[in-house]
Amino acid sequence: MTITSKIRLFDELKSGYYLVQVKHRQELRAKANLEKQYFDVYLPLIKKYQKSSVTENKHVKSSLVALFPGYLFCRATPQGADLSKIRSTRGVIKLVKFGTEPTKIHEDIINSIKSRLKGVEAHLIEPHKFHAGDVVQILNGPFAHLNASVESLCRPLEGRESNEQRAFLLIELMGKLQRIQVEFSSIEKVA
Repeated sequence: MTITSKIRLFDELKSGYYLVQVKHRQELRAKANLEKQYFDVYLPLIKKYQKSSVTENKHVKSSLVALFPGYLFCRATPQGADLSKIRSTRGVIKLVKFGTEPTKIHEDIINSIKSRLKGVEAHLIEPHKFHAGDVVQILNGPFAHLNASVESLCRPLEGRESNEQRAFLLIELMGKLQRIQVEFSSIEKVA
């Protein structure tokens, strides 16, 4: 291969990113190994919040997880222009292809993903405001100003315009515990 054809090949390779499928939960390993081979790698990450355990429902921990689990974006650099190296990299399953050609992702799409994630990462997956056992006060509706206990959290009701999270509450009415469902905006924790 002549120097001119190598330069032309590199110019074609660097014009966009390629989609790489990686092994389950090995995105960071594959990223590190590809970078050691001089590839430019983009792995979009977001913060995920979760309870640390069932018994410690007030403690929330965060971790970084892949926005697209099992995938990352990779682009050749002058030192690592050979795409055939990707397939044999630890943590990588394959270079994603349509037919026989590797899937090329235009740099504008990558830049769009990067700009959307700036400053938003911490808010994509937020912890719940309320947990089972919390004592809350109902703010509006027929039960306004009454205290209740959070029984569990639930999905938004189907067919409703509001997409807000909801909670099942236990409230004492006429000497019996009654179960009601309310939106998070209608309750607040009692200090």
